[in-house]
Amino acid sequence: MKTSILLALFAGLFMACSGNDDTVSGRLNGSWTMTGYVAGTGTEPVVNEGDIIWSINGEEVTVTNNLYNQFPEALPSGTYEAVVNANEQSIVIENGDNDRYYTYTLNNGELSLTEVTAAANGTVLIFN
Repeated sequence: MKTSILLALFAGLFMACSGNDDTVSGRLNGSWTMTGYVAGTGTEPVVNEGDIIWSINGEEVTVTNNLYNQFPEALPSGTYEAVVNANEQSIVIENGDNDRYYTYTLNNGELSLTEVTAAANGTVLIFN
């Protein structure tokens, strides 16, 4: 009987653990400094280190945007709720009536967020 209980306990623990740590609390967690972007907005501001920082912590994103007047595509400074779907590699930043939907890629410490709009893919934000 004790063996059955121990086996059931270990089986439950094993099934509860996952080898996939591709979640907000996993690979996306941390401070990301914008290093570049691709947008079709005409004259685009130069982004220097520290101008735009996104800090992702669990299901929350804190944005510091010192260039908001020139670059509102990177969201105004503030703290936002985030919903991440690791299977679709997408993240939704909840911003009242102006939610932002992005697909993301992570390659060699670089985070790329591509904004998805009703018309097409939009601005690409690149962070290190």
